[in-house]
Amino acid sequence: MADYFDPSDPSDVELLHSSVREDPELPVIVDQIEWEVIDRYTEGTGDHMRVQLEGYPDSDDLSEALRRTIADVASWVLRDYSNEQGVVSQRQGNRSVVYSTRIPSWRDYPPQWDRRLTRFDKRRVIYGI
Repeated sequence: MADYFDPSDPSDVELLHSSVREDPELPVIVDQIEWEVIDRYTEGTGDHMRVQLEGYPDSDDLSEALRRTIADVASWVLRDYSNEQGVVSQRQGNRSVVYSTRIPSWRDYPPQWDRRLTRFDKRRVIYGI
């Protein structure tokens, strides 16, 4: 995917914290974060799914906001050593073991991670009493 943040583009890499710019996991992390961020703003079911961001997919302002958001979250994920990252094994039965990667989802991101995207948010507000 990586349509909004290109880990091989020096201008995008410059947005990252200096300690993570050379990380070998950067392309994988960026792809996952981009997918998670866009999925956070996606509503609907089946064939009727829509991304509820004003100007998606090709607004310049939205592209820049997504690019900077992905850079912030990627820096946080790669610098936060308390997150369970890497390979995790899960035992299923007596003999099988499944290995999967653990990249935090948007629910685990730091507070205010989506601050640049709030002005583009078109999701229906749900009110409750």
